[in-house]
Amino acid sequence: MNLRLVSMIEWRPIESMPDNRKDGRYLLLWDADGAVVASWNADDWERSGGFDDPIDGITHWADINRPGDRAMRNPSQDEILNGLVEKFKIRLNRSI
Repeated sequence: MNLRLVSMIEWRPIESMPDNRKDGRYLLLWDADGAVVASWNADDWERSGGFDDPIDGITHWADINRPGDRAMRNPSQDEILNGLVEKFKIRLNRSI
């Protein structure tokens, strides 16, 4: 038997969506018709692929990740800095 690890979609209520997700990235939305891939275009949701059908009754959202990817999140400045320090072996002088 061949088993594969499949990531589950982490659906969240639309009210919980942080504003930073409306930066043009594609997200998975759940509306009255089911799952929709869409991005925010400054004042409304726009379906991927150029479809003009309205997206009505959005109840949930999820980040789009490849199977096995960790859920996308926005790291803190310290996490970013620590990641750069580790990656490039940078020594910082914090005596400012």
